[in-house]
Order: sequence, then C-alpha cells, then structure tokens
Amino acid sequence: MEQDWRDGWQSRKLTDGRVVWRVAIQSPGAQGLRLHFQNLSLGEDTLWIYPDRENRVAPAVLGPFTEEGLDFWSGTVFGDTAILEVESTNQTEAPSLDLDRLLHLYDDPAGTEEAPLVSISPPAATVVPAATCEIDATCYPQYNNLASATLHFQFLSDDGFAYVCSGALINTRSSSLKPYVATANHCIGSDKEARSVEAYFNYASRTCNATPVFREDAFRVSGARYMAGGGWNEGDYSLLLLNSSPPAGTVFLGWSASEMPFNTNFVGLHYPRGSWRRIAIGTRRADESSRVEGEFAPAASYFQLA
Repeated sequence: MEQDWRDGWQSRKLTDGRVVWRVAIQSPGAQGLRLHFQNLSLGEDTLWIYPDRENRVAPAVLGPFTEEGLDFWSGTVFGDTAILEVESTNQTEAPSLDLDRLLHLYDDPAGTEEAPLVSISPPAATVVPAATCEIDATCYPQYNNLASATLHFQFLSDDGFAYVCSGALINTRSSSLKPYVATANHCIGSDKEARSVEAYFNYASRTCNATPVFREDAFRVSGARYMAGGGWNEGDYSLLLLNSSPPAGTVFLGWSASEMPFNTNFVGLHYPRGSWRRIAIGTRRADESSRVEGEFAPAASYFQLA
C-alpha cells in the first residue's frame, strides 16, 4: 500500500508561494475509512483529511493537523476514498507521511440503516439494533439534559477488529469539566484501545421516532486516554479522558457511590448495537451473580435492573 499511495501525490501552487499537495487513499467498497499515522511529523506543513464525494455540499473535513510526533487514528472519512491534503512551503518534494494502517468500515457509518458500525467481519444476516424495551430517547424530552452527556463511540480493539460502544461524561468532585467518560471495560480495556476512540455526541433522532441525524453530522471527538478500569469480576468499568472537549452546552453527569435502594426507578441512555440514542426505563431488582464470557460477575459489583 505504501508504494502505491506515495506515488499519487499531485501539487498545486498558491499565489503566496506555498504548495498544496493532494493524494487519494482508496479502499474499494468501504462505507468509511480510518487512517493510522505513526510518528507524524509535519514541521511547518498542515494536513487535512476529507472524503472524495460530490453529493455533499460541504463534506466533513478532519483537521487541520499541525502537531509534531503524532501517533494517532484519524476520525472516520465517510465513503471509500480519503483525500490527504497538505499545505507546504516545499514546492519540489511531496510530503512524507508515515501512514501505516487503514481501517475499512463497511456496515453503515452514515447511520442510514439499522445496522451497527462494527467490525471488518461480515455482519449477521438479520440485525436488530434495539430491543423493544429500548425506546427512542427523543420521545422523552424531560431527559434531554442527561441524554446530552451520553456518547456513541467507535474504537479499534486489541484483537484487531473495530467495535462500537456507549459511554457517558461524568463530572469531577471539583466540577472541573474535564471530559472524563465512564464506559465498560469489555469495550475499552487498554490505553492502546482508548487512543483509537472516535466519540459521537448528539447522535439521535431529530424528532420522536424520526430518522436519526447522519453519524457524520454528529459532533465528533477523536482520541482518549485510559485512566483506570476493572474486568467482569470488578464491575466491568473503565474511565477514559477524551483528548478534546465535547460540544458547548453538554451536560456532565453527577455520580454517587451510595447504594441504590431496591425498587428505585431508573432510566438508561445508550446506543444499542451502535444505533442512535435510546432510553430504557425500569426499576432495581434483587442482584444476581452470573458468568459472562467465562468470567465471574459477582452480584455485589452490579445492579440488576428490569
């Protein structure tokens, strides 16, 4: 792949003496692409990444990237072609970018079908994005503030596949508004996985039971750090810190370590199977121990909700 794409650079001179270098990276049949750069060193250059599509008036542009020494996954470029564009002062030599991996996504990253954006493996023949108890969250406007704290995110697992999960912003005791995210350890269990996170905010239906926004139109944040976590026997939790802030007006959830009494009413807001935002409503029941993926999940570390 390296020789093929490096040979494709084309240049265009600007009136101020700078040069715009452009090259296309294509993975035929992909619904979306993510690109991994290793030790990206741009010097005085500036990099943008965007889709090669004519059916959008203003395609989503990623960047500008200007930092030195970046080792990161780009956000999703929707479509099978990503355009790399570098603005440079070098008029004779094409940019040197250490692009070493490409993630080919083919399920439906634009969110137009009820299918999860998951992995490189084929999706199931029939996919149900949400259970009957998981209702369109937009139909419950009284929870809009809480819902804004939730996020849908995509990541590359240590097993080499891409998956989607749900998370929520949580506040600190001092209300620092640092973008900490609570999620599951079976989703993100390492800093390597956290670095590949692409988080989507406000990925929801426009009105009750209406068509959701396109995933590419949702507010996106790329990259996170893994702060702490524990496996199934410890409560299956992970704490992440996003690299960038969420959109203005986003609510950060409060939290408590106090026990939730039995029969307490609750709501759960999440993104089942990578679909848009849903809400589940129920009460706390008697806790039960179980085994998940061959590991013991003790009742003392979980609430049973129904």
